[in-house]
Formats: sequence, structure tokens, C-alpha cells
Amino acid sequence: MPGVQIKTGMRIRAVGCSGSETPGRNFASYLLDEKILFDAGSVTNLLDIEDQMKIEAVFITHTHLDHVKCIPFLADNVFLKDPQHKGIVVAAPAAILEVLKRHIFNGVIWPDFTSIPSPEAPMLQFVALKEEEPCMVNNYSITPYRINHNGPAVGYLVEEQGTGKRLFYSGDTGPAQKTWKMLGSKPLDCFLIDVSFPNAMERQALASGHLTPSLLKRELETMQHKPGMVWAIHSKPFFLEEIARELEELGIENLGLLAQGQQLEF
Repeated sequence: MPGVQIKTGMRIRAVGCSGSETPGRNFASYLLDEKILFDAGSVTNLLDIEDQMKIEAVFITHTHLDHVKCIPFLADNVFLKDPQHKGIVVAAPAAILEVLKRHIFNGVIWPDFTSIPSPEAPMLQFVALKEEEPCMVNNYSITPYRINHNGPAVGYLVEEQGTGKRLFYSGDTGPAQKTWKMLGSKPLDCFLIDVSFPNAMERQALASGHLTPSLLKRELETMQHKPGMVWAIHSKPFFLEEIARELEELGIENLGLLAQGQQLEF
């Protein structure tokens, strides 16, 4: 039918996907259907105000600055553009939200947009999630799973109702084989997983809760089903060529290094 768009799967855009911020490389932000954001390391510096206004919910994996730094600026921009805006949901386990409230939205580092313009209708609406319990946003079931990183940290399983498409976004993680086993008997269509360091820096990767290409291979070998697509994310720009070469040497089909601005449809 003319003028009717029929949605047939997921569409997610890597607004930023780098493990360090250098010119042309920006921190983690993944935008699903232009409305649901996973992490907010690069939002207000890369998206125009019209795209920022479309964001309805932000799911946070952990509180490291490279994953949350644009939440305050997003709240400010949306409020200034439309003081009557319905507000943006910020969702994460309670321990993560508590850190954001205490250390960022405290009136000292940044205004408390969980009570601006009013406590009854704030610009940021914090929603506490429980690990392994799904919540529904639009047409998606989104479930946080504990991963292996410093401090409280989760990844998110995203399942589209109707199509059955499944995406897992790890955020930052080291080896987390227990989590991969919990993802169930159905394969992932897309797996976005941290590969921050080259193989020569395995000790540093493990100490800081990250992966290398060789560690990624070990993780994938423990999964009951091989994901349809595996995209390495959060790579440090200083080692991109080395990481890309080592990923290719693994010889794993449908494995790639995600690039900033890349859009995935599946």
C-alpha cells in the first residue's frame, strides 16, 4: 500500500562505538529505530537536535563516563527545546541509577533533571530494572544480564516481538560465559561485543574487564548457537589495525569490526 511502511526487522545505528575518544572516534551509543538508545557516550555531539528529540528511552550498561557522559547534555537540550516534553526514560538496574543520581544529577556536577521541571513530570524518568527480568518498550522485550566488568554492569538482550529477532549488546565486558549460556536455546541474530585490546594486551584486558580477539573466540566457542552476526565494538583507536587483523585471522564467518555511523539491519 502506498505510503505504508512495514517493519520487518531491527535497525540499529552505531552513533559512536569507540573505546577511546579521539578525532573521528566517539564513545558508545547505539540507537535502535531512532528512539531507543543503548548507552550515551556520544549523543549531543553527533546527533542533531531533531534526532535528539526522538529519543524516548536510554538503557545504560554501567556508569563509566564513556557510557553516560551525554545524558546530562541530552536532558538539557530536550528541556530547552521543549520544556513541556513528556520526558526521557533512563533505565538500568537500581545500583547504576543510584550512582547517576548521587554523582551526576546532584545539583553540584549537574542540575537534577530527575526533578526538573517538576518532581511530578521530570525530564529524566529513572526506571529501575531487575537482572534477567524483561521490560517492554515499543515492540521490544529488553532484558538486562550481568556481565563481567568493573562495578555494577549489565548487557542487554533485545527481542523484537512478532519477528523473533534477537540482539545482544554487551557494553563493556570481559569473559562472561555464564551469561552467554543464560541467553537460551535460541541463537542471536546480532551480537555486539566488546573487543577493546589486541591479543598482546590480554593481561590488561582481563584486569580491566574487556576482551581481545583471542578471548572473543573462546567466548563464542562456549555459546550453544553461533550468532548470525558478530560485531566487535569498543576497540581502542590506537590498536584498530592490529585488532582488525587479529579478528580476520580468527577465520570466523560473519565477524566484523563495527564502524562509527554504521547501520545494521536484520
